[in-house]
Amino acid sequence: KVTEADFSFEIKSSDPVMSTWKIDAQEVTEVPGLAAASFPAALRPFVGTDVSIKVGTFGAEASVNGVTKVDVKIPRPLAVDRFYFGAAGLKAEPLTNAFADISGTITADFVDKTVWADKFVSDASFSLVVEAKGALIGGAFYKQFRITLPGCFLDGEPPPLDGPAVVDGALPFRYLSDGPH
Repeated sequence: KVTEADFSFEIKSSDPVMSTWKIDAQEVTEVPGLAAASFPAALRPFVGTDVSIKVGTFGAEASVNGVTKVDVKIPRPLAVDRFYFGAAGLKAEPLTNAFADISGTITADFVDKTVWADKFVSDASFSLVVEAKGALIGGAFYKQFRITLPGCFLDGEPPPLDGPAVVDGALPFRYLSDGPH
């Protein structure tokens, strides 16, 4: 089972959307050998220019400008130490043992005060959608990857005003939910 997944989206068109995964497995076997991988031609990963960031009320999010990077960390707290007699040394399936503490960082310029600055002041909840949209598959369907977090809050302090330069900074956020994930 996946115990944690981290996603990183950067604006650079040459950088692919990145993810890292932590996996807890019951048993690993290297026999029989694996088949040789074959990949379809003309595939390319999602890159920064495929990504859009939407913020707002859940279901009515709108694209925002000024975002250059988003990192999302999704932990899955699981009891992974469930060993019992009679299982030949293999552990039982991991079970959820806490609520997930989803968090991340949005790196952005403050080009519109209503998007970030007002959220710091009001401590208001917002829905965050990070979406990578690739090539057309057929009809109206595209290759797509989306993370939707409907109950986000900004943490910490807003970036300081240091003269006439564009105000920018890393905006840590936390997703809060009233139920298990």
